[in-house]
Amino acid sequence: GWVGFALLLIPPIKLLRAMGREGWRDPFVRWTLFGCGLILVYAAMDFPLQNPAVLALFAVLFATAVKVGLLPPEEDSEGTRIS
Repeated sequence: GWVGFALLLIPPIKLLRAMGREGWRDPFVRWTLFGCGLILVYAAMDFPLQNPAVLALFAVLFATAVKVGLLPPEEDSEGTRIS
């Protein structure tokens, strides 16, 4: 029921919050999470996540976006941040 649904939402929400504001600045992260959001919007109207390929695509997109968002920002040789 609702308790199980809430327990399933806790890990993704914690991962997204762990990225902080710095992780969201990367356009790759934003567009990848936008793709995940589109899959979830489509899932509200149909059942695409029953297809293993779509579920795997969602999982890979989400994991990649979170991992890239958690990486520290790059700096050049002078110590200035590259964005």
